[in-house]
Amino acid sequence: GKTTVSVFPNPTPGVLQIEVTGEMPQTQITMQVFDLTGKTIVTQPLRESSAKINLSEAPSGQYILKISWSGQTKEWVLVKQ
Repeated sequence: GKTTVSVFPNPTPGVLQIEVTGEMPQTQITMQVFDLTGKTIVTQPLRESSAKINLSEAPSGQYILKISWSGQTKEWVLVKQ
């Protein structure tokens, strides 16, 4: 089964939507947001096929979103407006 993860809107004004389509992995999905210095801003599990990450308190700029499951990691560059 193929798992597809979508992240939007990007650039984001603050609240980021994560959508998982296809097969939900049997293992836990972990979402992490880092700033460009590598500091962790958000770590939260994704328990359903959709979730929100609230970055409205974070300063404007670029961030890295990492979503990991079953030994796979995908990365996105986020722009916080």
